[in-house]
Amino acid sequence: MDDIFADFREAYQMWSGPLLSTTLLPISPDSRPNRLVNFYRGSDESKIQADIRYQVNAARLPNAESKAWIDVYISFWKVIGELLQAEKLAREGRGADSDWISVYEAWKEFSNALIRGYTNGGFQAWTVPCLYVAGKYLRIFAIRADEQSTRKKGVNTFTSGFQEDVVGDLGKNERLEDAARVINRIFTLCISDRCVTTECVIYNLLGPSLKNRLQCSFPID
Repeated sequence: MDDIFADFREAYQMWSGPLLSTTLLPISPDSRPNRLVNFYRGSDESKIQADIRYQVNAARLPNAESKAWIDVYISFWKVIGELLQAEKLAREGRGADSDWISVYEAWKEFSNALIRGYTNGGFQAWTVPCLYVAGKYLRIFAIRADEQSTRKKGVNTFTSGFQEDVVGDLGKNERLEDAARVINRIFTLCISDRCVTTECVIYNLLGPSLKNRLQCSFPID
């Protein structure tokens, strides 16, 4: 856990949005392959709130901002628990039992906690790369969750990997449509902050099928 929060505090000292966003990635860097495992195992349900509060408060941020980051990292910790379990089953050859729906729902709650940080917690503009991470992986986990739902129904309508764009009737893709609504809220935040460059970056990482679901305030080529 110390590893992630050392980067968190350094990011605040440097006002580095890219560095801050790496503390919220649901993948471990090659240089630190056990980063997420160590983060999750560094606490448990009974003490996670106190542990995260201690780490965030060490950065000496304003109260509202600290509270918002505490909520974000508690949500992130819960995501990692779901994700590690899903990946463990996949490594054991039981990928069909991996619960990607729970991973998606946990990441959506994490994304909503992050959004609340901007609307109520006073998150600063330089931290916006964190929204890119939230939007990118919300889409990825939504596709995985919809694939799982489709397999359970006995019909696999996805012929490509989860990194590829989804084709077909989006009305059948419940989580992907749900993700589009959350990502639209991220756009709204960027628009209100006049952060056009960031909005374009997030918009362009999405596939065409999701773009059709989003309302953008300006044309993008």
